[in-house]
Amino acid sequence: MSTTPNIVRYDRPLTYTELLGPFAPTHSFVIYTNSNNEKFIYRGGPDSVTGKLKIDVVQWEKGGPDHVTDNTLSQYQSTLLITGEDAAYEWSKMTKYGESINKANIEYTEKNANCNSSLTGAVEATGNPKIIQANAEANKDLNVIGEDPTILNNPALQTSDGKLMSDIISTFQSQLFNFIKKYDNQRVYT
Repeated sequence: MSTTPNIVRYDRPLTYTELLGPFAPTHSFVIYTNSNNEKFIYRGGPDSVTGKLKIDVVQWEKGGPDHVTDNTLSQYQSTLLITGEDAAYEWSKMTKYGESINKANIEYTEKNANCNSSLTGAVEATGNPKIIQANAEANKDLNVIGEDPTILNNPALQTSDGKLMSDIISTFQSQLFNFIKKYDNQRVYT
């Protein structure tokens, strides 16, 4: 049975951050479904050995990166980036971008070179304005560190001495991310 190819972005809250409410960071990834209904994932994260930003572009299957049940996946925020025959062409551009990131040997950082910034880079590498706009809209709806962290740059969030709360929040998030990195990769999602 033939399926209409598509690319869908998913955003899941990082483990152990539910209590942060609107400050809770998310992990973003995309799943490409081809016309044979085979699913592939584009996701980034720190390499457990080198600490470099690593992009995985692999078949999305049980035991693989970010794999969850369809029921759990349906609970994540999702954004359709593209559907139709052009999805395969756009996916090929995204995967080439991921390969270039891996070859560049970039140090992973929580705020900049992370899963979210690598995903935005891949989306922008397509050059497709519709995909870029859909991704930008998804960023606005979430506290996405590395893509559009507007919540950290809001001038209304200033302390009484004029410092941006983003400095305080960034310090807290850095400490939290260190904790999350240690334990999030060990969690099994069902």
